[in-house]
Amino acid sequence: MSKKVLILFASRSGSTADTATIIAHEMKLKQKEITVDVLPVKKAKDITSYDLIILGSAIWMGKPLPEMLSFIKSYLPILKTKKVVCFALCMNLRTENDKTIKESAAYLTPFSSCTPIETAIFAGGVDYLKLGFFARRIVKMVKSPQGDFRNIDKIKTWASDIIVKYC
Repeated sequence: MSKKVLILFASRSGSTADTATIIAHEMKLKQKEITVDVLPVKKAKDITSYDLIILGSAIWMGKPLPEMLSFIKSYLPILKTKKVVCFALCMNLRTENDKTIKESAAYLTPFSSCTPIETAIFAGGVDYLKLGFFARRIVKMVKSPQGDFRNIDKIKTWASDIIVKYC
């Protein structure tokens, strides 16, 4: 019987949404007999039929996006019965060093309530043109650079490892 994977994402300027699609594609390449569905977290309804649930969020102001936190709170009883893996993208890791790695690891703490079997945090990206007026002002105010800082190879390797370990 084919395993079912659900990837739910919360994204601001599209990097996390794109990353969720990359993860799904990599998983399908690694294990062709699985089914992988990718949805914005706001569109999640019935998650009970999935063998593995992957939650991914952009980090905004040091936390996963509100829609992801709301989903976790609402679906917590079901999530606690599932294999859950979480990932996040943050601009803090555009420069990877001991300090930014340690700081960024703390951004995953809000995911802990759903007891993930694995977590990862990657450098993200931001496109000012895809942000709303207020979000764009905040990003400019904190001098967050525009651009894509993701290491796609690292993300693909992580996705391949996840599918081998848990499906």
